[in-house]
Amino acid sequence: MRANHVVYINKIGASI
Repeated sequence: MRANHVVYINKIGASI
């Protein structure tokens, strides 16, 4: 498991 999904969530969180 990598922090790939973490970065995705971070981008989505910043979008909100």
